[in-house]
Amino acid sequence: MNPQVKQITTAHLPLRYPFALGNGSKRTSTPVVFLKLDCKGFLGMGEAALPPYLVETPDSVRAFIDRVDWTQISYPFPMGEVHAYLNSLSFGDYAAKAAVDMALHDIKAQMGMNPVSDLFATTGLPAPPTSLTFGISTPDELLRKFKDSKGFTRFKLKLGGPHDRACVEALRQATPHPINADANQAWTDKEEVLDMLYFLHENGVKSLEQPMPVGQFDDMCWLKERSPMPLIADESFQTLEDLAGLHGGFHGINIKLMKCGGIYPAMEIIHAARIQNMSIQLGCMTESSLATYAALVLAPLVDTVDLDGPWMVSDQPFATPKLKAGRIVPPMLPGIGAKAL
Repeated sequence: MNPQVKQITTAHLPLRYPFALGNGSKRTSTPVVFLKLDCKGFLGMGEAALPPYLVETPDSVRAFIDRVDWTQISYPFPMGEVHAYLNSLSFGDYAAKAAVDMALHDIKAQMGMNPVSDLFATTGLPAPPTSLTFGISTPDELLRKFKDSKGFTRFKLKLGGPHDRACVEALRQATPHPINADANQAWTDKEEVLDMLYFLHENGVKSLEQPMPVGQFDDMCWLKERSPMPLIADESFQTLEDLAGLHGGFHGINIKLMKCGGIYPAMEIIHAARIQNMSIQLGCMTESSLATYAALVLAPLVDTVDLDGPWMVSDQPFATPKLKAGRIVPPMLPGIGAKAL
């Protein structure tokens, strides 16, 4: 049984608040491509969420999907072989591959009348609470966003703006809950970054993602030796092949389905990172509940969860997940389980 493309849909997910990062980018929406595959009447859905730094576009996603020879992919979809074939078509296109990966997992689980988590033996296992991310803001803007964050028990603060320290202090005063931070490569002076790390540590921030540009790995190694908190690789890390080269500069990694190509390659990365004693964060883009539920099946296997995409957008085609004690409640439906509105 071979899947066939049923539908490819392009959309723009509007964001609840303008989303600014330390790299200077600011956007009000995220382009996405939804893929629907049909295999003997079972419909599987996948999503490619495309923030600008990924380079991929709706056109490139469609072009990649057009190159797939679906006769090369047969049920029960042995995913190692599937990804070997997809990778033979191009070196990159990981968000497009993630959409295919999700849709195939969705079909396979539906055929067995099981949630996708059954395929990874994670059904019913406890997972960490998810954080909610705040883009670069003024302190007043930040506190308005915080008041709109009911149900969350962890937060992530984007840094690299003119009000970093005031925002950290304002959020710390507003909540006793854990806070993580992400600079998105905003800083270049290692001495200044180290000073900021001690400030963050003194204010109870638990970890910092990607403080310096990808090309300053030697400076990251210097920082890692002196840092009072874990340093997490995001832009410096994308696929399994990147993992071995990170040890000197980072304590952990941020896995995203759109960066690595889907659920199956993310699972491979988790296994390899555990062997190498790296901490693991499971992250996302500004994306719909479909991609979030796909990633959620791996949440019990990681240390921290940052799957806040559906709460970052103001309009999407799927129902927003429910939270319980800050944790995303799995849908427990056959397949990925995202409910169309």
